[in-house]
Amino acid sequence: MARPRKKIRSKKKNRAWIWKAISVVALLYLIGLGVVWLLDFKLWEDPDSTGQQPANIQLFFGNSELDPEALDCGAVFPVSRKLTPIPSVARSALTELLKGPTTEEAGQGYYTSINEGVRVLGLGVINGTAQIDFDQKFAEDVAGSCQVEAIRAQITQTLIQFPSVSSVVITVAGEVSEAFQP
Repeated sequence: MARPRKKIRSKKKNRAWIWKAISVVALLYLIGLGVVWLLDFKLWEDPDSTGQQPANIQLFFGNSELDPEALDCGAVFPVSRKLTPIPSVARSALTELLKGPTTEEAGQGYYTSINEGVRVLGLGVINGTAQIDFDQKFAEDVAGSCQVEAIRAQITQTLIQFPSVSSVVITVAGEVSEAFQP
């Protein structure tokens, strides 16, 4: 009785099969990267973004006229501004906050406790928590718990006005700074 012959693939067919397998794996990898990128973009995208429409927002600053004794380090007061949110209203609000009060607002007693020239390295809102990463300038020459409380209050109050934000985590150059946490 004759044995059935096993199918023996030629080397050419083996190579073709290997290249097909590599192509499928590479395609799945690229699709996976695309999905991760889209998910990451959606998770970090500010859901309160209003596109290019001007938005009325409030920025929070200390005020020497409204709180002359400065007994409450975390006392901050709103200032209304109209701005175009680019790329999102929360990022635009934070960018405006870092600019500090206008000359007119300063004349009304408003001031900022945040260092001049601070840059935002990253801002994301995930599950109601705004995660903000500032550059090293943010923490330079910050002296005392009162100044830290004032800085935190300015940032927190400015961001929790948006329905998607309920809490704030501050990092400096990617590192969680315990001093700036609640």
